Amino acid sequence: MAEENFETIGQDSGQNRASARTKERFQIEYQSVTEKEVSLLRDTYATMRSSEREDGFSGTEENGEQLLSMGASQAQLMMYQQIMRAIDRLNEKVDGILNSMSGGREEESGMRKAMCVDLSATGLRMISGHHLSNGSFVKVTITLPPLHPAVVTAIGKIVKINEVQLTSGKKAFETAMAFEAINEFDCEEIVSYSFKRQREEAAKSFEAGDS
Repeated sequence: MAEENFETIGQDSGQNRASARTKERFQIEYQSVTEKEVSLLRDTYATMRSSEREDGFSGTEENGEQLLSMGASQAQLMMYQQIMRAIDRLNEKVDGILNSMSGGREEESGMRKAMCVDLSATGLRMISGHHLSNGSFVKVTITLPPLHPAVVTAIGKIVKINEVQLTSGKKAFETAMAFEAINEFDCEEIVSYSFKRQREEAAKSFEAGDS
């Protein structure tokens, strides 16, 4: 997937996007959910941030408050959170390896992997080998890159699907989703990450211009 050309992905979008967005590629996971499940999950996803929900990164908020009450600094708390998220991602990779060795498939757990190619606080675009129906719903887990380590889970609605051919010749699907239910703090995590990436890219362009 890393060698594929995604330069044109995300350029033709009919959605109103905030200026805080990034087109960096990184892996995400999603799971199809029914409209009935969405109605049950909507309020929870809107009112509770990902770290507070069972399907989000667990333990960060509660343990963080305990560390602060014990005299830990904000910098130490942030380091602790980053380490715990790294351990969480490592555990997921180990589970995936064990599942693969045992002959299991990711579809059995309901989770599928995709490549995020365009992200903002209002939605995302991804490249997936699985076709989703327009208007269907998914639960998506976004593990942001180490530049701004955070895990965001949201409910998305599929709004556009295009069949694409990868440079390898394989068929895939460029799928756009709009977030139907996402907590405002999770939105801020995405916006913060996007602005960090924009500043990083601007700094690189400035340095390249000086050289």
